[in-house]
Amino acid sequence: MASSAAPAPAVVTQAHAAPAFAAGDPGTALAPAAPGPRAMLRLAIVYAVAINGTILTPFIVSALMRRFGLDEGQATMMTGFEMLGMALSCMVLPRWASRYALRFAWIGAAGTVAAQAASALLAGAQAVGVARGLAGVFEGMLFMLVAASVANQPSAERIWGVIILVAGLVNGALLIGISYLPERWAAQWLFLAMGALVACAAPLLLRASRDIVDERRPRKSAGAGLPWLRIAAVWILTILIYGVQAGQWAVTELAGRHAGLATSTIGMLLSISSFLGFAGCAASSWRGSHRHRIAIICAAQLLMIVSLMWFFSARSGAAYFSSQLLLNIGFYALVPFLTGLLSEIDEDGSL
Repeated sequence: MASSAAPAPAVVTQAHAAPAFAAGDPGTALAPAAPGPRAMLRLAIVYAVAINGTILTPFIVSALMRRFGLDEGQATMMTGFEMLGMALSCMVLPRWASRYALRFAWIGAAGTVAAQAASALLAGAQAVGVARGLAGVFEGMLFMLVAASVANQPSAERIWGVIILVAGLVNGALLIGISYLPERWAAQWLFLAMGALVACAAPLLLRASRDIVDERRPRKSAGAGLPWLRIAAVWILTILIYGVQAGQWAVTELAGRHAGLATSTIGMLLSISSFLGFAGCAASSWRGSHRHRIAIICAAQLLMIVSLMWFFSARSGAAYFSSQLLLNIGFYALVPFLTGLLSEIDEDGSL
């Protein structure tokens, strides 16, 4: 967030805006050229395909339960393998993302498609669990391409807000579409549809990786002058926030039944609330958000706490939907700021 990069070249590509400079030292480049609208659109598509496995968690859990006769806990654990694989990938591989961006894009896209196809075609639950974990590893590689592109930007939360908002519209539309499909179809073909989405987005993935190569800059020694206490605090808060969101999503069907809702109604309300919840990204997308980010972060956390308590006590469809919507708004208002706090001081996307 505060470290310096090498001076930006005099000529930049059309997809990027002019570089930012450090206050008080107009000759020192603070960051590479900020992504332009087209570049941010490409990054949003990459982000959408990288996280659609987590966005579609309730549908994946239902598909695994129906396909293998698992209970909700077992299916949720299998789905967790994907998140574990993604976390492992993001911990081990990020320093190579900016160095070998094009290879990362190829391997990440091809691996994700193969893992999704394996998840659809393998017959055993254990084999599908391994495939879900591998899907997470390759999706993590795609996520790191986005992180490397936003790294070292002075107003990273605005960039992340736009990326997550556009990606949310893509995944939200996918959620709504899937909620209207027969459960029998989703049990077998959901994973193939997810793989097909990655294959269709492959040209944008490769173009986004070339943007990283074009904007490559000299690297500083790892860990030099980084505020590790701040980084640790953001990491811990991010893990807790994502843990709350993932745990809540895993029990949406159970909570919906307690509210007296049918399974089809639960899926529809969940999809619409998720789609509308991405509006929370607007909190970080406006130009004045940087000055008020602490207040917005605190307000978003409070909103999540209140809506979570309301969600588990919901006894009607209106309360179930409203609490889910407010929880999603708070979550997506918070995520761009947390991610931006790391990206602003990140040299290569590794944080």
